[in-house]
Amino acid sequence: MKRLAFFVTLVTLFGCASEEKDFLSSLRLRQEELTPESVLDLSPYNILQPVRLAKVGGYFAITDNSGAKHLTVIEEGSGKPLDLIPKGRGPGEMIGAMMAPYLDGVTLYDPSASKTLVYIDLQKSMLEGKARMDTLGRFMDGFSFPAKIVCCGRGLIATVAGRKDIWYASLDRDGRVISSVEPPRYKEMDEMDESTYFSFLVSSHSTASPDGDKVCSVTPRAAALSFASLDTDGRLSEYRRYELEPPMIVRGDGRGTLSKKGKSGFNPPVSDRDNVYLLYSGKPFDNADSPNYECNHLIIYGWDGVPKRHIVLSESVMSIAVDGSVLYGMSSWPDSRILVYDLS
Repeated sequence: MKRLAFFVTLVTLFGCASEEKDFLSSLRLRQEELTPESVLDLSPYNILQPVRLAKVGGYFAITDNSGAKHLTVIEEGSGKPLDLIPKGRGPGEMIGAMMAPYLDGVTLYDPSASKTLVYIDLQKSMLEGKARMDTLGRFMDGFSFPAKIVCCGRGLIATVAGRKDIWYASLDRDGRVISSVEPPRYKEMDEMDESTYFSFLVSSHSTASPDGDKVCSVTPRAAALSFASLDTDGRLSEYRRYELEPPMIVRGDGRGTLSKKGKSGFNPPVSDRDNVYLLYSGKPFDNADSPNYECNHLIIYGWDGVPKRHIVLSESVMSIAVDGSVLYGMSSWPDSRILVYDLS
C-alpha cells in the first residue's frame, strides 16, 4: 500500500510532465481566436523599447529601455503621463529596474548594482508628481543574491543567483532563503556549462496569487512550469509541475550552451484570484519574422495547475496585465502599443 501511495503521489505531481514533448499539443484544448477591441499607441509617450506592463487600478505602469527614466505611469482615463526613477547611480536612481505589480502600485528591483527592492504607490505618485517610494529590502552583494523578485502577501519569491540547487525560493526581508523548489529535471541541463546553467535558472519568471498562498514559476528557455503553495511561515510546497520542450544545447569544446535554434518558452506570467495567465512563444530564438519574445499564445491555468483555455491572439504581445475580464497586452514590434482584448 505504501508503494501504491507513493506512485499515486508521483503521478499527481509529475504526471503531465512526461510523454508529450510539444507544449501546445499537450494542452488538448480547443483554440480560441481573439482580436483586440482597441489599441493605445505608446509612441506619443516616447516609449520606444517597452519591457514590462502592469495595470493597477486606473493606471498603466510601463518600464522602458529607451528613455532617461525607467518607469512611465499613464492615467487610463486622461492619458496623463508621469516619468519616474532616473537611470543612474545617484540618490533615487537605479541602474536596472525589474517591475512587478504589488498592492496599489509596483515594485522595482535593481539586481545589477544596489540590490535594492522598492515599492511605488502609483496613485500617490501621480497626485504628487513625483515617486512615492518605500524601500522594501536591500540585499547583500555576493555570490548568492536574489536575481528576480516578486513581492506577495506572505513574503518574497525569487530566483537566486549562484544556487544550482534552486529553481525559485521564498526569501525573508534580508534575502535569506526560507524554502525552495528544486530545478527542472531536463537531462540537457547536465550538459550545460556553469554560466549557462545559472542563466537558465535565474531567468525564470514568477507570479503569486493575491492572497500570497500560491505561486507559479515558468522558464523562458524551455516549456517548464511549476505550481506551489506558500504557507504563513514562507514554506513552499510544490503540487504540480510540467516539463516539456527541453532546452536545445550546442556542444563544443566541452561546453554546452543554449542554441539559438531552440524554442522560446514563457514570458512573465500574471495572475488573479482564480487564474494564472501565461504568454507562450514557441518561436526559435533566432526567429527571422518577428522577435522571439513577441507571443500570440495566451494559456490560462487554474491555480490547481490545470489548463483551462488556449487563446490565440491576432496581434502578438510581449507583456500582459489582466483587470477582470480585460486583457491588456503590450507589444514592442512593429510598434510600441497596448492592445486591449476582451476575455469574457
